[in-house]
Amino acid sequence: MSKYRQLIESKKYTFVDTSFDQLMKRRIYKVLLVCNTYDAFMLEEDGRIDERIFNEYFSLNLRYPPVFIQAHSVLQAFKILEDDAIDLIITMLTVEDINAFKLARRVKDIYPNKPIVVTHRSDGSGTSFIFTDYLSKVSKNWSSKVGTGTSVNWPVGLGGKGNDGVAGLVKQTEGSIGYVELAYAVQNKILYANMKNKAGNFVEATFQSVSAAAEGAAKNMPADLRVSITDAAGKDSYPISGFTWLLIYKNMKNEAKAKALVNFLKWAETKGQAYATDLFYAPLPKAVVKLCEKNISSITVNGQKIK
Repeated sequence: MSKYRQLIESKKYTFVDTSFDQLMKRRIYKVLLVCNTYDAFMLEEDGRIDERIFNEYFSLNLRYPPVFIQAHSVLQAFKILEDDAIDLIITMLTVEDINAFKLARRVKDIYPNKPIVVTHRSDGSGTSFIFTDYLSKVSKNWSSKVGTGTSVNWPVGLGGKGNDGVAGLVKQTEGSIGYVELAYAVQNKILYANMKNKAGNFVEATFQSVSAAAEGAAKNMPADLRVSITDAAGKDSYPISGFTWLLIYKNMKNEAKAKALVNFLKWAETKGQAYATDLFYAPLPKAVVKLCEKNISSITVNGQKIK
């Protein structure tokens, strides 16, 4: 086994965030970009990072923009780190069979003074609500100091707009960790960490584990279906899960539109569930479907039941 392979063996670490004002004290001369050849190609398509940063430096009348060095494998990255004075490491979320979290931990083991940055959504979003709702349930400190919301006052970290903004910050910032919705992660082949659920099991985010979370919450769902399913009961439940709702008039005026809508909703809640995973959503469990069907049957047109 090579010494570089030994360096990336599993170890335990404590996550400590570095605030942005502390990062600003570090002058960046050389940046190591760790990515596979496909990601390197996509970066070229989107616009070279070094050229874009050079333009930013020029517009701000700054001198000495950083030089970018690419590594297309983990072993190559550690070889460059050993031979060159790298000030910042940017890693894509997937490099070979190592995700960004593992790579950042290995780097921290060898270079403990390199900073770690938290990334979060800068815009209001349902994704942020679900994530902060989960944190509030598992951390009294988070619940009392930050709380739950579509937009919160983040105590640390860098903000990115939308899922792509957060993912971009994670890709561009050394040792960073962030959150995106499952659909975005699956579509963009982003690796993510297994999370410890209420039952004490570390569960991977899959369509099945999200459905399990919905099923775990079905027993206590109110009639209007407004419920949080973060930190749900069940050994297979993924703890950071949430529903997507449709807001529909309970009483409609146009009979043709009302019938068409009800027919679509009935199809979507039954046969349409077979297409959920193809659209990157988790299918609803049967217990939740029954509750939805009950609400659909209560929709009226001009006060009358829809035939």
